[in-house]
Amino acid sequence: MVIFFRFCIILLLFCLLNPFLSAQNTVILKIKPEYKAYCKAHYIQISSFNDYFSSKNVVVNQLFPNAFIPDKKNNPFSNQIVDISTIYEFSCTSEHEAQEFIQNLSKLPETEYCHIKHYPELLYSPNDPGMGAQYYLTNIKAFQAWDIFKGDSSITIGIVDTGIELAHDDLWENLAYNLADPIDGLDNDGDGYLDNFHGWDLGNNDNSPEWSENLIGADAHGVFVTGMAAPKTNNATGIAGVAYKTRFLPIKITDSTGILTKAYEGIVYAADHGCKIINCSWGSTTPDDFGRDIVRYATYNRHCLVIAAAGNKGNTTNDVYYPAAYDEVMCVAATNQWDIKWNKSCYGPHVSV
Repeated sequence: MVIFFRFCIILLLFCLLNPFLSAQNTVILKIKPEYKAYCKAHYIQISSFNDYFSSKNVVVNQLFPNAFIPDKKNNPFSNQIVDISTIYEFSCTSEHEAQEFIQNLSKLPETEYCHIKHYPELLYSPNDPGMGAQYYLTNIKAFQAWDIFKGDSSITIGIVDTGIELAHDDLWENLAYNLADPIDGLDNDGDGYLDNFHGWDLGNNDNSPEWSENLIGADAHGVFVTGMAAPKTNNATGIAGVAYKTRFLPIKITDSTGILTKAYEGIVYAADHGCKIINCSWGSTTPDDFGRDIVRYATYNRHCLVIAAAGNKGNTTNDVYYPAAYDEVMCVAATNQWDIKWNKSCYGPHVSV
């Protein structure tokens, strides 16, 4: 299994186009877990919060009310379990109002953290003609690895990205279909997501994680990522997927304009729906408590391997990108067809492979 993880993640390395976007009017608020009993779906039953939000006519939205919280405070490796059920999101009328909220709410003793929500940008693979020849399969010794282990169909990779083509000839057979919730207009598995038979679109809150070129800001990035990670292999079609028999779950995180509005929420969805590997081909140069909490939730609470790219400013500013640089994430840098560090790949002590 160690061999599988190692050669599976090598290909999921992509290079950053833009550093990040901030949803300047959107705020993330976390209440300290000891006040969890006062946290409701759309309000906080503490007068200092409730009165303030009411006076501003602002409604808060509890992001993860059903988050998995184990009974023990620490996992088997002594890492502290993370409670993300007290995290809220709300929108303000202006950036000035958002900053006012942050300043005032941060002073309250029940607040764990409060900050602007950051939207990361997509990460891309280099436009190299050698990519078509899949030179990376040789570099990472995939063929030798396949002689030992060809992946496991019981393992699912969460592709947290822009969506896929559900009917793609080289993808549909390896999709991890949710047989417990067929498309019949009912939430048969009771997970709160209606008919999430083939993944979910968090950006638009529907059951179609389909990429569409007709949408503003649409990007086929998720199709390419999935195609490198887990297409059907040994089927005389398309390309060979590194993960071979391993399945994938598409989680679309872009809204109708192409902005990654639900990036970290996508990690939670993947972790809560059985993914043991979670690929994040996106990032920003701004770390925050929200992103760190989500990564720790997936890692410590759900025992997932979260992987992300180092970035592509290695030849200029060599910026540090997140989630790649969080301690719990496997950070992947890029090499060229000669297995030498790609000149634009970011580098540093946070890089894992």
